[in-house]
Amino acid sequence: MPGSYILMYGARSKEEQQKMFEAESKKVTEIVEQVKEKRELLIEKKYPLLTKIMFNKFYKEVPSFPTNDKNFILKDNCSGCGLCEKGCPVQNIKMVDARPVWQHHCEMCLGCLQYCPKQAIEYGDKSVGRERYYNPNVKRVLE
Repeated sequence: MPGSYILMYGARSKEEQQKMFEAESKKVTEIVEQVKEKRELLIEKKYPLLTKIMFNKFYKEVPSFPTNDKNFILKDNCSGCGLCEKGCPVQNIKMVDARPVWQHHCEMCLGCLQYCPKQAIEYGDKSVGRERYYNPNVKRVLE
């Protein structure tokens, strides 16, 4: 599936994403058939060493997630639409004077950054200039 961790990389092109969705759809169909037939499923490990390194780094950072929201930067082009507040799954954002204010219990899903219609939210300099990712299978909050 397409990755969405904008702090490490930008979104893939729509064409690449579509190819990935099609490949995963085929895999899901195969898995469904294996389950129906009660066949043993093997766990697929494409990049075990890379995965181990990445998850070790990631999980070391998990305890600091709630206060990592201090690294969000709001640019001047924020329209005050409130989509970031409405879309936050842990209600970590409150709108104050039409500006988002993070409440320090962030889960680092980065939805506020990814779905901001003005791209007015950045995470330090890590997300600057990177393409945002919008999963086409997830309904946007304001639709």
